[in-house]
Amino acid sequence: MARILSILAILTCSQILAGNEETDGQEDVSLSFRTPKEQRDIELSPILPGLKAGWQIEMLSFREKQGSERISDTRLEDVQVEFEVELSDWILANLEFTYELADAKNLIIEESYLRLGGNDEFPWFLEAGRMEMPFGEYNSYFSEEATVESIGAMLDEGLIFGYEKDGYEFLLATHEGGFKGSDFVAAAVFEANDGLAFGAYWSNDISESEELREFLIEALLEDEDGELNLSQVPAAGAFLSLQWNAYLLEFEYISALDSFNAGLLDDEALRPRAWNFELGVFLSNRWLVAGRYEASRELSDSPGKQYGLSTSCNIAEGLSATAGFLRGEFNGEEPERDLCTLELVYEF
Repeated sequence: MARILSILAILTCSQILAGNEETDGQEDVSLSFRTPKEQRDIELSPILPGLKAGWQIEMLSFREKQGSERISDTRLEDVQVEFEVELSDWILANLEFTYELADAKNLIIEESYLRLGGNDEFPWFLEAGRMEMPFGEYNSYFSEEATVESIGAMLDEGLIFGYEKDGYEFLLATHEGGFKGSDFVAAAVFEANDGLAFGAYWSNDISESEELREFLIEALLEDEDGELNLSQVPAAGAFLSLQWNAYLLEFEYISALDSFNAGLLDDEALRPRAWNFELGVFLSNRWLVAGRYEASRELSDSPGKQYGLSTSCNIAEGLSATAGFLRGEFNGEEPERDLCTLELVYEF
């Protein structure tokens, strides 16, 4: 790990010198830089009339220390491929899948949906299929996802009806759910041309988020007597994103509006909530440094507080690197956790 970080430092220094020359005369130093969040949203390029495609491969190296336990690994993480087909001016098809290299070598369909409308003439649109529900924004300059994304992200089959024009976006979604029938999500987002964006969102059941669903399924499987009572738990959140010259600010808050019954997430009734705050600065058009401070409440397996630094750079066309350090402080007697990561992403 130390050798990898040393190599990254050398590459970073070379990019600083190159970036200082390239920044001269540019108004926006972020033009050639893509954050880890943007890297996960694959950049598509036309390959045939009406067909766009893109793919990326990710390598991850990490070292984790918590008390006397130490874990480290370096591996090829996954390959992601995305296709976008413009069937007409009114119909768009999207397919995104991931081939996991690190664990069981599974092929996973991340998103597969049709989009009707939503063009320059008609701002209303309908999306149908498997896709991310519009609950949460999750902007981040770290490769390690924040707790707000862990408890809020929802990927499911459903419908999204929306309106998008002049920076305004209004969304209403319904998806299958798995515990209590169909669920609903509503969101409103405004994005200005001067780097300001903010929005709010609501769901009638946060138990359908990917991480909380795993905890709940495990609890229900262990409940041989059928004593646990699972009901819908509504949730809401909001985000603020701001870029001013070379400076960046991200803030997001997500909270359950009611408590999960005792025995589902812990022995006591819990109302999960979390927030994430990040500040970043572009030191050149190829190099970004950012800091994070986040906190969570009533999430037994997540740090009560977590903070750290991250640095990202474009090494070459299509190749980027992100190195980060996070220290997590847990509630109770669980020891602190230190996590060092290095992520390399190649995309074209």
